[in-house]
Amino acid sequence: MTTTITGAGGVSQVQDGSIGTADFAANAITASKLPAGSVLQVVNATTTTDNAQTSTSSSYVQFTALTAAITPTSTSSKILVMVKLDVNIVLSGGPNTHMRAKIYRGTSAVSRPFEFREYDYGLSGQYLLGTIAADLLDSPSTTSAITYSIYFQHNAGTTTQMRAGDLTLMEIAQ
Repeated sequence: MTTTITGAGGVSQVQDGSIGTADFAANAITASKLPAGSVLQVVNATTTTDNAQTSTSSSYVQFTALTAAITPTSTSSKILVMVKLDVNIVLSGGPNTHMRAKIYRGTSAVSRPFEFREYDYGLSGQYLLGTIAADLLDSPSTTSAITYSIYFQHNAGTTTQMRAGDLTLMEIAQ
């Protein structure tokens, strides 16, 4: 339903604090005028199989092809981090072949491990391809630029390979 404001009397019907035409014209709609839960900005990073990275390390190593940076507009903002990864494991022929990944903010892990697991039955040397995904609502409490990345760990099998992925960051007003 459209509301039309005419004459001086009609303008008085607009409540204080509302967003009007002048705000749009002056680019005056700021994050502080939006309600809690509003998406303030979105950043996305994507990589393809051309950026495959292999590891045999049992320590967490960074998937260097997939990082994203965001600068929150408020210290109270939350950052919704969404990750989808394509993973390849070379099976060792033993049971319980798996790899783990974590979301990092800067150099610190901010998520619990999420993993790709397969109980292989003696299929040594075979490749196992899968997809893992995770979401995290982070509270960085800063207005400085922050970088999110993915670290992965080879747990069992002979080789773990990160093939491709998507990393999406959404600043959410609080």
